Amino acid sequence: EENEQNNVLGVEDTELGDAFDGVEKKTFLDTILEILTKIDIFIIDRISWFLSIFKLEL
Repeated sequence: EENEQNNVLGVEDTELGDAFDGVEKKTFLDTILEILTKIDIFIIDRISWFLSIFKLEL
């Protein structure tokens, strides 16, 4: 009985693993894009912040 249960669990793990791999890869790309957009926004904020400081000093 233990062997049968292990086989069933093994098959389920493999199926979930395959499905998860596809999701993980997509999520990984999405995460990279999100990070890049956040970095872009952050850099733009920094640049505008520096420009505003220079304008104040000028």
